[in-house]
Amino acid sequence: MKTKLLLLLLLANLSVFAQTNLVPNGGFDNWTGTTPQSWATTNVIAPSSDAATGQYSAKLSLTAGLSPKIIAQVPLKSGVTYTIKFKYKYLNSNFGGSHPIALKLYNDETGSSISSSAFASNNAWTQKETDFTPTSDLTFNLSFSTFSFDDEPFDVLIDDVQIYSDQVEEYTSIPDINFENKLIALDIDSGAADGKVLTSSISGLTFLDVSDSSISDLTGIEAFTALTDLDCSKNKLKNINLSQNSDLIYLNIGRNELTTLDVTKNVLLTSLDFQRNSLTDIDLSENTSLKRVTAMLNQLTTLNVSKNTELDDLDCRGNKLTSLDIQNNTKLTSLNCGNNLLTSLNVSKNILLLDFYCYTNQLTTLDVSQNTLLQGFMCNDNKLTAIDVSKNPDIYMFDCLDNKLTSVDISKNPKITELACENNQLTYLNLKNGNNTKIQLGFTNFRNNPNLTCIEVDDVAYSNSKWTGIKDVTATYAVSCPKLGLADSVFDKAIVYPNPTKGEVTISNIAIEKATVYNTSGQLVKTIRLDASNTDNTVSLAGLPKGIYYIYLINQDAASAKKIILE
Repeated sequence: MKTKLLLLLLLANLSVFAQTNLVPNGGFDNWTGTTPQSWATTNVIAPSSDAATGQYSAKLSLTAGLSPKIIAQVPLKSGVTYTIKFKYKYLNSNFGGSHPIALKLYNDETGSSISSSAFASNNAWTQKETDFTPTSDLTFNLSFSTFSFDDEPFDVLIDDVQIYSDQVEEYTSIPDINFENKLIALDIDSGAADGKVLTSSISGLTFLDVSDSSISDLTGIEAFTALTDLDCSKNKLKNINLSQNSDLIYLNIGRNELTTLDVTKNVLLTSLDFQRNSLTDIDLSENTSLKRVTAMLNQLTTLNVSKNTELDDLDCRGNKLTSLDIQNNTKLTSLNCGNNLLTSLNVSKNILLLDFYCYTNQLTTLDVSQNTLLQGFMCNDNKLTAIDVSKNPDIYMFDCLDNKLTSVDISKNPKITELACENNQLTYLNLKNGNNTKIQLGFTNFRNNPNLTCIEVDDVAYSNSKWTGIKDVTATYAVSCPKLGLADSVFDKAIVYPNPTKGEVTISNIAIEKATVYNTSGQLVKTIRLDASNTDNTVSLAGLPKGIYYIYLINQDAASAKKIILE
């Protein structure tokens, strides 16, 4: 008996749910002045206490040829058959075919008369009923209007307007009002936010962009089962359930507040962006179709991409990775693992790499000899003592600043436009690649290499003209630099005096062939030929402005700079 009673109650609830009236204020019991709430009006409308149901009806008065109209907006779904009912009552005796009323549905300014009172025969309340099946999911304008084929005025009452469907419509709960408001703005939901959306409105969607919408709870996303593209970035999400979204191909959930993310059910993913969250790890073992992963600026301590052999682009910069194994990712063309804690990195199998950024780690060695297609390369801010780019002829950007490099040679890299090698321990810098005019200022810089005295270039005059501010004043440009093979102790014995000087300096204890003088801007201001057989020579600085100068002492293939103050 109890089971039968529960079944009857369930059927009763389903019946009530199916008969829900979709017309807001369809009984005209709520008014603001002479306008029924949720309805728009034109011409003469007024509330009437002569009602078919409830407290009021709407009185439409045709006066002097002015046809009144009331309009409500009703969301209808494509392919669903709706029953439309209303009641009317004429207040005058001229209720014949010359003074009809009409019910119309308007969609994009196209009206369809679906019911008319042309056949009224009395002044009693009369109900009209019709069925309507829309062909698209839109918000329709439901309107009642009066018109006359003569000049006689007349009044008619409208009441108990209903639209419902016998088809039970399921709803999905959307508890976050910001999420629902976004769905309303996208015309996926309609009306005021009520914490739910028609499941039929979302179950077939393949694309959804709810980014930057202040959403903290994406509950309800499970019912978007056909989604292939989801962008929910720039929100306030702390968790998300994507287990039912198995068709996802593209997912952007970056810039949220996630500490965990489960994508093991999203096996079709090819692009995954979860940047700027707080994830410490993530399981990508089931996502074997992934081609692009953006994991930057999380708290990752490990990242296993060994099963993601289709990866083309991996960005995991700004994490806490101490190791990264990419030996199986032979299709990688772009890798950014900068700003981590890596002490070693093997890229020998990644021969398709075009862009490789491993800056701000703790690398002591790095071999890019197998990456012959490399174009953009940043290995700055590590602990490298050597780097060889002679096998990378297509490099256009090479940043190796803030290391412990003693030598940089780009003579085999004619496409270089940016070279940043400042803050190293360079004693050798060869820029002579036959295409120095391609090198641009901006990030290019050779400063803070105190042991670098000579820089090989294509054209000394061009370099002195264009690159004066990007080197130390103790370094000079030359077509060919002397090899610094002479023991430092030979130059250490040299004595240059007086210093400061009024105009002449004496160079003792060393035999030199030539001395060149540069100002603090790196400009050559004087060249003096000396007697190499004499260990004492005098150099005149007469005629030069007071200031600081650098005298280069040159002997065969060796050179050393001395700082001089001219008073």
